[in-house]
Amino acid sequence: MYKEIESSKKWDGLVILIFLIITFTITYPLWNSHQVFVANDWSFHASRVEEIYQNLKSGHLFTYIATHTFQKTGVANFLFYPTIFLYPWAIFRFLFSPVTAFYAWFSLFNLITLLLTYYCAKKVTGSPIKAIVAAICYVEMPYHLLVGEGIFGAFLAWTFIPLVMLGGYQLFFTDKMN
Repeated sequence: MYKEIESSKKWDGLVILIFLIITFTITYPLWNSHQVFVANDWSFHASRVEEIYQNLKSGHLFTYIATHTFQKTGVANFLFYPTIFLYPWAIFRFLFSPVTAFYAWFSLFNLITLLLTYYCAKKVTGSPIKAIVAAICYVEMPYHLLVGEGIFGAFLAWTFIPLVMLGGYQLFFTDKMN
């Protein structure tokens, strides 16, 4: 039993290392360009992140209206769009330039997506190898990588779709919930 646990921890460590390398490989060429491909709603969401950053810098944890961005008009878009997943990007702004902060956020969510997909695929297949392949195929889909450059709602939803699929699988195809 102890050897199984020890082997499982080593395997999980290897998977995390593989996913870190993949995340770095996906992001580095973009990050190294020191430019962001701006598409779709990118400037809207980047302005939201900048507002969160400015508010955090001023000591305000929550953002309700835009007083620093959106021409300082007091736009209340924060009441209608969820912001919780933009906070890491805003926090990265304290550590990095705006472009680097974006790619750090992009990398973080790609890594989270890899790990969640791996976990879900492993629960369904029972095979770590199949789960690794599924996670890599899922995250490296061109659609996923392209929406990360501007359609953040779809990019973030992509992170949690494997959990929804696992829940549906367990609900319809298994007798127990574990």
